[in-house]
Formats: sequence, structure tokens, C-alpha cells
Amino acid sequence: MEEQILTPIIGSEDGQAVLSTWSIKVGDQITVGQIIATIETNKAVLDLESTKKGEVKELLVSAGSEIEDLQPLVTVAVE
Repeated sequence: MEEQILTPIIGSEDGQAVLSTWSIKVGDQITVGQIIATIETNKAVLDLESTKKGEVKELLVSAGSEIEDLQPLVTVAVE
């Protein structure tokens, strides 16, 4: 079954941030708690941890793109 990992609620004033870098690629096996990306807001740089375990099927956002709270970021084939 495929599931998505969403942007967490970041709490920035405007609700937006930038996904600055991915630490994973399509085909990678990921685990819960693994750092999968770096997110930048106007006040902080945050590591995004996986909430799923499985194989990365699709990165839905390109590095450098603006993202919003609860936006789908990654599709994972969960185990």
C-alpha cells in the first residue's frame, strides 16, 4: 500500500517554508525517524523525519520549492 508523508505544521507566521534539500531519492528504503529532508523557514532550519517505513516511490516536491503546512511531500510503499 502506498501512503504519503506530509509537511508538518511548521508554525511559521505565513505557514510557508522551503524544502531546501532531500536526503533521500526514489528507490531508497526509509525508516521511521530517519532524516529525509531539510526545511527552511524565515526563522529556522529544520530536519524532516520520516513518519513511514518502506520504499520511496515518488518525491512530490522539488528541492528549492516553497511548501505549506500538511502538503504531501513523498509517496512511500509502506511495509
